[in-house]
Amino acid sequence: MKKYIITIASVLVLFGCSSSKEVEQVKEQPEQKEQVYVFDDETTEQPTVVVTEPEVKNEIKVEEEPVNLFYVQVGAYTTRDAANKFKQQNQKKIQYDMSIVFDDSKGLYVLQLAPYSSKSEAESVRNELWKIKDFKDAWIREDSK
Repeated sequence: MKKYIITIASVLVLFGCSSSKEVEQVKEQPEQKEQVYVFDDETTEQPTVVVTEPEVKNEIKVEEEPVNLFYVQVGAYTTRDAANKFKQQNQKKIQYDMSIVFDDSKGLYVLQLAPYSSKSEAESVRNELWKIKDFKDAWIREDSK
């Protein structure tokens, strides 16, 4: 009987140890699955993608051909006050806006109309101004920009 009890006890001990290991393994497996499985919910947000343009180190500069502009000048004065006085007295006589610009090369305050892209257009405006006594000295100045 001692053999019988020892055999049963041995079997229970062995069986008990192996089953506890299986239980531990079964317990470990769900925990591992939960640790590995991260994405439980679907997200509706789209990931943000940032695209950066490569830096251009050598830019090609295209030199534009100079554009000729034609200004109708109606006067040139040594002081801004004198140019302003002429402008105030005569602006209402014409339909064009006059502007006062300091010409560094001549050291004078110049009264001129807005630039024209063609010489023929500037000549047409100048010829119209020549009909008015105070604008008999109007001339065309060409400037390349």
